[in-house]
Amino acid sequence: MKRTISIILSVMMILSSFVGVSAFAVTTETCSIEYVSSNNVTISNTDKTVKKGDSYVATITSNIVKNFDGMDVRAMMGDQIIYPQKITDESYKIIISKVTDDVKIIAKAYEKTADTTEVIGNSRYISISRNLVNCTSSGKSNIVLSGGHYSEIITPNDGYKLTTVIYYGLMKENDGDYYYQQYICKDNGDGTYYVSCDKEINIIYAVAEPISSDSTTTEPTTVPIVKGKISLSKNSLTLAKTNKNISTKLVATVTPNELTNKRVIWSTSNSKVAKVDKNGKVTTVSNGFCTITAKLASDNTIKSICKVKVVQKATKIKLNVNNKTLKKGSAYTLKATVNPNTTSNKKVTWKTNKKLVATVNSKGKVIGKKKGKAVITVSTTDGSKKSAKCKITVK
Repeated sequence: MKRTISIILSVMMILSSFVGVSAFAVTTETCSIEYVSSNNVTISNTDKTVKKGDSYVATITSNIVKNFDGMDVRAMMGDQIIYPQKITDESYKIIISKVTDDVKIIAKAYEKTADTTEVIGNSRYISISRNLVNCTSSGKSNIVLSGGHYSEIITPNDGYKLTTVIYYGLMKENDGDYYYQQYICKDNGDGTYYVSCDKEINIIYAVAEPISSDSTTTEPTTVPIVKGKISLSKNSLTLAKTNKNISTKLVATVTPNELTNKRVIWSTSNSKVAKVDKNGKVTTVSNGFCTITAKLASDNTIKSICKVKVVQKATKIKLNVNNKTLKKGSAYTLKATVNPNTTSNKKVTWKTNKKLVATVNSKGKVIGKKKGKAVITVSTTDGSKKSAKCKITVK
């Protein structure tokens, strides 16, 4: 038995010397990493392979010094889209915690050029970047668009079926920032897909896989769009202004984290009541009601609202007389005026400091009780803490 084991070991060592690889070595499965990038970006990690199960991290940075016009950064692991983390407008990070399939890194930076911005009459150039796997496009390389949309058909190669069709269009926000909006492509029902483009810079990504005779037929599907959600720090506000307008800030939280563009657009339903700036700062204008709305810039159907009530506080209260002489048993009604006229709550309270000398009711009616002096005070009830006094002398 020992001799048999010794012979087997000797044979394995001899085989190792012929093939140059240890017969005892354990094969480690690896995944390939493919890079599709433009010359104007730097990728911190350019490894060609990675062990299956290991992590992969890379930072992609634009090298464009002037006329930077946005970036397209993403990764595909098999059919799965890996969304990057935005560091700055010109820098993104891709993190794959566990690599389970071959990876493709797509990294491009765009520079403002005549090819993408020049306008001739009612026509304009548009740029389309295509990443097609086992499929073809009916599209052209250079396109001049004269209004409307440009469209093309994606067709799988013979023996293949489309499994992924994605179209990205470069969008520009009001403040000049850029982001990519993902759109759903139309299934023509015959195994081909219809793609419609109208942005200055467009990216089409399509993958077709072999048709297996022993597998059930499935319809080509597009990768679902990541839907965002907005929640506000407050859904209702009551703001009380006096001589000066006051401000408060609403905070919008956008989820999920995979959403690459979390830009929020703010608006008010009535700028004569309250206005709002691009950072969610709400400032009163006049009393009334309005609604503050926060919308997702990449999808204005995603929104959250805050109902705002603006009230005007009293700034002053005065009486029609400050001194009044009454005979015992006689009555006099004081009249109070609350300013400004737009004060939301004009209710007041009355009181006397000497009930035995003079009394006052809720309507300001004063009655002299006996000889002496008393003070009648009228006060606001809206929290402004304004008051006025009248000295009463009873003879």
